Amino acid sequence: MSNIEYKEYVENILNHGNLEIPRGLKTWSLKDVEFLIMPGTTYRRYKDNPLIGFMEGLQFIAGVFNMSEMKRIAPNANLNLFGPMSSYGLRVGEQVNWIINELKEDMYSRRAVLVLADDKEHLHDRPCTTSMQFYTRNGVVLYTTVTMRSSDAVWGLPYDFIQFGMMSMMIANCLGCAPGHMQINIANGHIYESKKHLAKAFKKWEFSLPKFSALEDYEAWALEIMPLLDSTLLKSIFGFRPLEKE
Repeated sequence: MSNIEYKEYVENILNHGNLEIPRGLKTWSLKDVEFLIMPGTTYRRYKDNPLIGFMEGLQFIAGVFNMSEMKRIAPNANLNLFGPMSSYGLRVGEQVNWIINELKEDMYSRRAVLVLADDKEHLHDRPCTTSMQFYTRNGVVLYTTVTMRSSDAVWGLPYDFIQFGMMSMMIANCLGCAPGHMQINIANGHIYESKKHLAKAFKKWEFSLPKFSALEDYEAWALEIMPLLDSTLLKSIFGFRPLEKE
């Protein structure tokens, strides 16, 4: 399945997904899904909280995890959903710096891969997103390929679009490239039966990122913004706005 829009992807799961019951939880699933989305775009849904995606993105960029900040911006969320498995900032280490240097030295490199899974972890501790690969077209446009072993199409993926997009745009800016599309490859895309009621009222939104040229500037900026993040900053700092009418 390729060249589909996110909303079509959700409809395909709802209308054609296979019934599965992993860990005793009823889900509707599709296998081997792929589609494109531009960095700086996401989809809002019924009863969402986009602050979650932006906080995850800031922590991803800064290479940290702060549960108290997640609790502050999402006081009603199930905090069990956040932690070492889903907090990609803890998994970054020096990899982003390596990726930027690699692509500066060789614009055609195929080695610029951010690995989020750890082979020393037990299977149930590994993240849903296993890797992100970054590659350029002649050093001018940066493209991203995201590989996910598992993805909740409604409850989580719109927030992932935000944090993936923030990482992709940051690396593009550090390279002096324009951000190109992100290809999302999902081994198992699903919607939980208990969350089907949220699969409605989707609208496409866009956001931007301040332009710095160095990773350390982005890391310092992310650490500064995290304790200040609120709905007002989504508009003033990120220019978060709808692309489709409400």
